Amino acid sequence: MKRIAYKLYLDTNVYVLGRKLEKSNSRIILDLAKTGLVTVIISDILVSEVKEVFARLYGREIGKYARFYVESLPNRRKVSALEIAGERRKYASLVRNEDLDHLTTAKIGGADYFISTDSDFIESDAKEVVKILTPRRFVELIGIKSYDTPHEE
Repeated sequence: MKRIAYKLYLDTNVYVLGRKLEKSNSRIILDLAKTGLVTVIISDILVSEVKEVFARLYGREIGKYARFYVESLPNRRKVSALEIAGERRKYASLVRNEDLDHLTTAKIGGADYFISTDSDFIESDAKEVVKILTPRRFVELIGIKSYDTPHEE
């Protein structure tokens, strides 16, 4: 396995797939984050979105747990809403409005990689600002055998 000292921005879909699919590349990444082997960049915007998606899919209590999970990852860098507001305008032409705060957070946080399964985001001009990889490509990059799971190509 290659060095694991990466700073990652994990899109909401990585948290969802990692929870939903035990044998998935997203789960591998979440396990690396949970053990502190990678730094995860987060923001209140991401945490809120993760909570809302989990609450919608699995119920309100699971939504609260998901929020706590993200906020309790050992190696995390939290980017403030004020920092995001001050920089988001720079990247507005590159992505859809719903992705703008995520891209801005990744950039401010110094992400080595933005990990996502969102094909619209992957194909967007965000790649001019940050390296974008699917969960599978990241797992392969660091030398771990990947799973052939749907939506993680």
